[in-house]
Amino acid sequence: MKRNSNLFYNFRWGVANIRRKLTIYSGFILLESLVSFSIVCVIAGIFSLTITQLIQQNYQREQELTRTRLGYEAILFLEQTGDLRFKERIYQGETYRFSLMENDGRRILKVTDSRGAILIGQ
Repeated sequence: MKRNSNLFYNFRWGVANIRRKLTIYSGFILLESLVSFSIVCVIAGIFSLTITQLIQQNYQREQELTRTRLGYEAILFLEQTGDLRFKERIYQGETYRFSLMENDGRRILKVTDSRGAILIGQ
């Protein structure tokens, strides 16, 4: 009888020990998962910022190219016609207005977009 009781005690102690170990291991696994998730979030944030900066740089480059192209088009039009007052052009879906002004004997070319923002003023 003592042997059966001892065997039952050992079995209960073994089960409790296994439960304790599983609890500790699951805590470590949870902690490891949280650390891994945090690392993934940091890396994703860095990639997101990098992609956002690349998109902004590409947009700025495209704006500069548009201004350059508009300037060349305005100069060509001026050379062909000699007059550039209040001419409008549609370029890449946007309406641009060219105007040529005289200021102290200098001719100034001004290109504005549909919102009235001055793109070129030289």
